[in-house]
Amino acid sequence: MDKVLVVENDPSFLKSLKETFSSLHQFDMSSALDGEEALKILSSDRISVFVTDINAEKVDGLELLAYISQNHQGMPCIVMSSYGKPWFDKPSDQREILYHLEKPVSVVSLVSAIMVGLSLKDEEGISRSISLNTFLPLVEVERKTCRLEVRSQAKKGYLYFDEGALIDAHYKNFTPESAASEMMKWENCTLFFGELPRRRYQKRVNVPLMKMAGATWKRNFSQKESSDENAFETETTANEDVVTAAATRIRFGIPVLVTPGQDQDIGIAEQLAMRILNSQIEKFKSIRGYISIGILDRNFDLIACDFADDDVNLTDLARAFKPIINLCSEITTKHGFSECRLSTYHTDTIVVQILCSAHKNLPPFYLIGITQSGGNWFFMKFELESLDNQLVEALTKPINIK
Repeated sequence: MDKVLVVENDPSFLKSLKETFSSLHQFDMSSALDGEEALKILSSDRISVFVTDINAEKVDGLELLAYISQNHQGMPCIVMSSYGKPWFDKPSDQREILYHLEKPVSVVSLVSAIMVGLSLKDEEGISRSISLNTFLPLVEVERKTCRLEVRSQAKKGYLYFDEGALIDAHYKNFTPESAASEMMKWENCTLFFGELPRRRYQKRVNVPLMKMAGATWKRNFSQKESSDENAFETETTANEDVVTAAATRIRFGIPVLVTPGQDQDIGIAEQLAMRILNSQIEKFKSIRGYISIGILDRNFDLIACDFADDDVNLTDLARAFKPIINLCSEITTKHGFSECRLSTYHTDTIVVQILCSAHKNLPPFYLIGITQSGGNWFFMKFELESLDNQLVEALTKPINIK
């Protein structure tokens, strides 16, 4: 079974993680209270995914990530930081192996990130190391003073930092700024920290580090952390500015006015569903073998959806399963097992999962997820359940209609 190493100096948080992880039965968890202990585990155990607080004690998170780049290239890493998280100008590569989470971190968000990492680890031929673009923002926010040696195949260059600011760079005969820009393009980098030489204290690079990395530090100031950690590029809450004077229904991205006499809450709910799915879509796309995800109303009509395969007719497929879902619920209820909430159907080519969301204050709605038969269908199940929790939470909150 895969093993995940978590470096965190809060014993109570580690205890809650172990309890949650053990109930999943998908991976084992090792833990370390500081960086020195983590290095011992990394040198002796076979770790699939590495999780660390950036402020790990004794050996900090940056040093640990550099060690992994040297000795465990291709290991997916998750770094937790109370400073916020970097937001990148360009959409992140789904195969990027360094993942940022803002503290406080919910257990659900961390599990979701770990499952993405395990999915990446399972991909054949992955040898990608941590990229400079995702790593360097951490140097800035940690206000690191150091020399960073960067190696990529036969190439070797140096970046020099004073209190987190990039002040100099060296690679062949390049100018300092050109040298830094060139190293940003390198892949499969190996990183080594050293002391900043005295002769390198002169500032020779004028481009800000974050601009060079194409990133911006942002904080999530909402009372509860958004569980989206990949693609939610705006700092708005799920029910903010979604209601107009005339409520609308959104289907396939096309707004259609609610006819007079219809319950306008239907339009509001569907807009919320669309927004939440959009904010989570990159997580679903990162699932190995992903084909499609959809949100269905009580009649199995699509409210929002995404396709990786245009040949899949999600509308017809969902409606075809409707009598089967109803029959399953009838049978389980009749035999005293309550209603059937999740159904999974395996074929030689695909796996279809349909989750019924049942809440006493909401009409029923359904989530459908489809993966290839060899895909990570368990991760799809986990993400469907996570999406369901977010939808229920958003839809049961009071909404002020302007």
